[in-house]
Amino acid sequence: MVAEIKKDSLAQLFQPVEKPFAAKLGDILLTYQAAAKGNNHFSLRVSNVEIQARQVHCIYGTNGCGKTTLLRTLAGLQLPREGFVTWSPFEPRPGFDQVLVTQAGPMPHWSVSENITLPMLNQGVAKETANDRTKTLFELLGLQGFEARYAHQLSAGQQQRTVLARALSIAPKILFLDEIMSGQSEYWSARIAEILRFYASTGRMVVIVSHDPEWVLACADRVTNIVSDTTDAVSTTRFFIGYDGAVQNWQSFRETRFRKFHE
Repeated sequence: MVAEIKKDSLAQLFQPVEKPFAAKLGDILLTYQAAAKGNNHFSLRVSNVEIQARQVHCIYGTNGCGKTTLLRTLAGLQLPREGFVTWSPFEPRPGFDQVLVTQAGPMPHWSVSENITLPMLNQGVAKETANDRTKTLFELLGLQGFEARYAHQLSAGQQQRTVLARALSIAPKILFLDEIMSGQSEYWSARIAEILRFYASTGRMVVIVSHDPEWVLACADRVTNIVSDTTDAVSTTRFFIGYDGAVQNWQSFRETRFRKFHE
């Protein structure tokens, strides 16, 4: 877990947000339709979901169920075929109010230090301030000693922590995270969860896609569980939001659904 002195560092990095963002999704239909018949068709229906700040909100579900598609829709990168996404107090600006972190990895032509520092400089942050923030993020995310390395010289976990540090460096009010925990050890998964909880407590929004039910149970405040409308079989193509609520009640939902299809 993050030590108390590190929480002081977090407080310096992430000042409280005066007007937190909130999002509403209603009557959403997301589809992919290929020319061929069969499993080339995909659809995801979202009747009503609200995303609030001050929570670590996890999107969970099987492979191919539309977790990343839903995240991209929230980020404004994909338009639904039907329905709406509304934001308050206003539409967030990509790269400023909101940042989407994917598994694409660090910029390969920049060192680790440049990956974290240059985005701040591009937004007008003073060089000394940017260097101080970078140093703090190196300490928080275990990147000391890797400042001059490039992406191909890092492990998968180190690459993920680099892109997370790059996003955290500009302290956006909304953080969308797509499977950034897959390369992390148990220690770093817990440490990142602690950072994200503090981040959310400042009035920021955190939405994270995860395949790990244990991490979700231990670290999420709210879960949006995408399920098949017919079965949990791998070949299913039609999905909907089966559960959207507090993580405390989520395990019961999963166990009930598992028994329904496997007894």
